[in-house]
Amino acid sequence: MKKLLLTFAVLLVFLLCSDLILAKGRAKGKGGGKPKQTKRVEGKKQRNKGKAKQKDKETDERKNKSKKVKKKSKSEGKDEARDKSDKKSEEDTNKAKGKEHRQQLKALEEQLVHEQARHLERKARLEQKRESASKEGDDKAVARFDKLLEKEQKRYEQKVQRMQERKQKIAEKTSEGKTEKRKVKDKAKEKSKDDKAD
Repeated sequence: MKKLLLTFAVLLVFLLCSDLILAKGRAKGKGGGKPKQTKRVEGKKQRNKGKAKQKDKETDERKNKSKKVKKKSKSEGKDEARDKSDKKSEEDTNKAKGKEHRQQLKALEEQLVHEQARHLERKARLEQKRESASKEGDDKAVARFDKLLEKEQKRYEQKVQRMQERKQKIAEKTSEGKTEKRKVKDKAKEKSKDDKAD
């Protein structure tokens, strides 16, 4: 009986090992031996390569445009081309500043709304705990929650004040940018009038 159990155990071990060996061989068949996850990763890599190629094309186009501008500057005169590029760069920077400031203002508005919601949640939670403490008759807890409510109110007011100050600074910068734009436009008009007069 012992011999029979021993042979049965050896046979079982042999079958399990052979099944594992055959399973490794099966993976090399249709799937190419690569699991699905690596195929996904390869697909992402190919898409990223495609995006990189597009970016390379765009940079090449920009370089070609800059070369064309350089050729034009040689033919028309270097000074005129430099003036035009300076005007464009100033206008571009002013436009970019304006967009940046608008984005900052929008972000500040979102922060203010978020902070207000946060304050209201905290205040409601503290008031609820204060009421439960007053029902139980715990005077020390009521006093502590009153103090915490005052502290939360001060924190919120300070935060709002800082945000308002930041908002005013950004608004001042945008108004400065607008005046700079007007100056640039005025200079351009004066130059065009001078060129027409010549």
